[in-house]
Amino acid sequence: MDEDISAVRARYQAALEKGASIEEATRVANAAANQPLVVREPGELPPPPSAPKADHPPQERTVRPVEASQPFDHDGDGKPGGSSKPDDDADEIKAVRAEYQEKMGKRPFPGWGIDELRKRMAEAG
Repeated sequence: MDEDISAVRARYQAALEKGASIEEATRVANAAANQPLVVREPGELPPPPSAPKADHPPQERTVRPVEASQPFDHDGDGKPGGSSKPDDDADEIKAVRAEYQEKMGKRPFPGWGIDELRKRMAEAG
C-alpha cells in the first residue's frame, strides 16, 4: 500500500463531512489508496432449505409435577434453608467428642455422630 492509512482515513472523513454517503466515502477512500473496490450489491437470496422430514412421530414429553414443598427445605418447616436438628443429645455428643480428642490426640470431624466417633475410637484400640 503506497499511501499511509491516516491519509486514507482523512479522505474518508472529509467525504463524509461533505455529505457523501458511507458507500460514496468508501469509494473515495479506496480509489485514493489504489485499492480494489469491493461493493456488494443487494440481490436475491435463495430460499432457506426445508426442514428434514422425521421418520418417526414426535415423542411426548413427560412433565413432572412440581413439589408442593420447597426443594431446599431441609428442616421440614416449608421454607427454604435451615437444617435438621441432630437426633443425638447435645451434652452426650460433647462428651464423646472430648473423649475422642483425648484418646486420639486430634479433634473429631464435626459431621460425625456419636456412633461414628465410638466406632473410630474402637478401631483405634
